[in-house]
Amino acid sequence: MGVAMKALSRLPLEEQERVLEELSDEARSLKTCPIEIDGVFYVIPQGVFDLIESLHFEIRELHELGVP
Repeated sequence: MGVAMKALSRLPLEEQERVLEELSDEARSLKTCPIEIDGVFYVIPQGVFDLIESLHFEIRELHELGVP
């Protein structure tokens, strides 16, 4: 992704905005969402994000019950 962003930064501002808008539209149509891991953003399917959230919730509940 870093290489792509460098390439994007070399484009004129109007072209950058057009490319980013197209990516945004595509992400919305695919029902994706961003997730940040160690300072890096990834776009993942909504179903994967929901699974991660569900697992996080279950782990937190188990931890509160004292389950190692």
